[in-house]
Amino acid sequence: MSEDSNEQIIRDNMKKIVMSRIGGEIEVEYEELAEFSVTKPESQRLMSVIFIQNNAVTFNLQISYSVEDAIYFSNFQGIEGKSDEELKLMAKDFINELCNMAGGGIKHIIEEDGLDALISLPIATRTEDANLFKAHPKGNSHIITDQWMLESGDHSILCYTKMEVFDEDSLIEKIVPAFGGGEDAGGGVFFL
Repeated sequence: MSEDSNEQIIRDNMKKIVMSRIGGEIEVEYEELAEFSVTKPESQRLMSVIFIQNNAVTFNLQISYSVEDAIYFSNFQGIEGKSDEELKLMAKDFINELCNMAGGGIKHIIEEDGLDALISLPIATRTEDANLFKAHPKGNSHIITDQWMLESGDHSILCYTKMEVFDEDSLIEKIVPAFGGGEDAGGGVFFL
C-alpha cells in the first residue's frame, strides 16, 4: 500500500472516530462539510484542543466554535436568563467534553494494537492560539492533517485533526491496520 493511501486511510478514519464520538452528542441535525470556507470569522473565536501521544505518533484534535454555536449544537435546555459568562462556561464544558470523547476514541484505536498512549485533558483557548497547535514537523517526521466543518443553518463548528508520525515502521505495522488499513485489516474501525 502506498504512503498516500495509508495517509488517506488514517485521515478518513480519524474523521470517522471523531464524528462517531461527537455526532451522538450533538442533538440537532447537521451537515458535515469536507470543503468549506469560513464566512463568519466571529463564529470561530474559541477553541478546545486535546492531545494523544506515544513513541510513534502524536495526535491532536482542535474544535473551533463560538459560544452561540456551541450552545446551539449542545441543545441545552433552560439557558434563558443565563449570563454571558455562564453561557461561555457551558459552551467550553460542552466542547471540551466532545474533545475528550473523540480523543478517547483515538487513544483506544492506537492502544488496541499494543501501543501505549497518553491523553491530555482538553485545553480551552482562543482561536488566535491555533498556530501553537498546528503542524510543525520535527526532524524527519511527517504530518497527516484533516479539517471539516459541521454546519446547521447559520451555525458551524470547525474540526481539525493532526497526526505527526515519528516512527514509520509502527505507522505501517500497527497504526494503519488499527485505523482499518493494511493487508491484515479487519474491514474498518470498530468501537466499544
